[in-house]
Amino acid sequence: MRFIKILILVILFTCGLLFFIQNNKALESSITLGFSLYYGDLVWTSKPLPFFVIVLGSFAAGVLLATAYLLVERIRMSCAFFKCKSELRNKEKELARLRSDAAIIGKQAGQAETKTG
Repeated sequence: MRFIKILILVILFTCGLLFFIQNNKALESSITLGFSLYYGDLVWTSKPLPFFVIVLGSFAAGVLLATAYLLVERIRMSCAFFKCKSELRNKEKELARLRSDAAIIGKQAGQAETKTG
């Protein structure tokens, strides 16, 4: 399974490199990003950025967001796992207690039968 994951990552990395190599001219063109509100005086524009910076920045932001989501999900699953593990320990203790109680009751019943028998 690990081999397949590594193979997929190598293929994706190679495709990304090919994309940047084949589209070098288009990715070097500059783009100015802007933000303005329709009913306000707030206008924000960035300095001209090469298009590949925007592409790489978007990719990095996606990786960070996905990692954050998966980290939160892993922490939630770990908490649920430890909760289930502690419940299992409690149930095992209860089972052991019930078995010992049943053994004591069985001995008492056996002694009562020998006295009456």
